[in-house]
Amino acid sequence: MHETIVRRVPLNVRLTDDGHRLLGDLAASLGVSKSAVIEMAIREKARREYDEDSWAYTAEMRAGIAHARAQPGYPVTPAEMEEIAAAAETGDASTVIERIIAKYRDHSG
Repeated sequence: MHETIVRRVPLNVRLTDDGHRLLGDLAASLGVSKSAVIEMAIREKARREYDEDSWAYTAEMRAGIAHARAQPGYPVTPAEMEEIAAAAETGDASTVIERIIAKYRDHSG
């Protein structure tokens, strides 16, 4: 029999009055605790996001990306991709992307 170890960590969540009411209603209708409702919601959100992006994790997509990057003249270097990813994590990567596009546009002519 598989046994799951649950480590409980205190968590403070601030909700509006309406949020408290909805959480209580959901917990009562499902017959579970309020914390279980929150955990189920988090897991469902994570599952949906993974499903939306799952195409990017397929072996075929990774192979296609690797093939494209190996081609002569592939326009974006791995360092530039890291720079774009870092900018995206902090908010808006559009200025970084525009600068990289302009660099290649300037050198293509």
